[in-house]
Amino acid sequence: MSPPTPPTPPPSTAGLSQAQIPEVPHVTVVLAAGRGERMGGAKALVAIRWGDGAGELPLAIAHAKAHLDQGAERVIVVTRVEVARVLSRFAQRGLDIVVSHQPEHLGPAGSIRCALDLMHDGPEWLLIVPVDMPPISTAIRKELFSRAVIDPQPEAVRPTYEGRRGHPVLIRRRALETLLVQGGPTNLRELLAGLGEGTVDVPVIDKRAIVDLDAPEDVRGFYGRDVRFFADDEPTFS
Repeated sequence: MSPPTPPTPPPSTAGLSQAQIPEVPHVTVVLAAGRGERMGGAKALVAIRWGDGAGELPLAIAHAKAHLDQGAERVIVVTRVEVARVLSRFAQRGLDIVVSHQPEHLGPAGSIRCALDLMHDGPEWLLIVPVDMPPISTAIRKELFSRAVIDPQPEAVRPTYEGRRGHPVLIRRRALETLLVQGGPTNLRELLAGLGEGTVDVPVIDKRAIVDLDAPEDVRGFYGRDVRFFADDEPTFS
């Protein structure tokens, strides 16, 4: 007599396979042009452990790999020239490392404008990712994409964790293009507010949606280690 079949555990959003997540063709834009004054260096170059071994990657490259592995058609990392020199050693198919020449006072909006200038065609959805957060999880991505395909389809989808709004933001390119209009919104928060009911908040189960890696203590709190930055002459890990 065969032993009884063990009960099937309830589905976990965090363990979903690619096949269980709705397909939403998109480009990911990683905003990495800040100076990182509170961090003590460029956040894009913060070394984080990546993969099953002991190897590390710059935070911006870890973001890019996570999104390319999870289905992004393209990842655009917008950064400063001295940071781009270091990141360029990690070039791979589907990744564009772009230097922003937008006025510094525009902040992240300038980086978004820089990315839009490169995108003459392609998918209608963009995933806007601040570099100063941990790389995206399957749990967050599943909730964002699932809501994007439900009628009425929104203009933007933003994650929330225990009522707090977070990142990344999934948004239609046509909505972002208002950042290019003279007299239009000057930042993403203002743009999302202006969309009214077109911006939909979705609860997620992963706290990293609201984790900000702004300062060394944030890195120690999340990764349990002191901050280290990749440098020009450092060997690469892939």
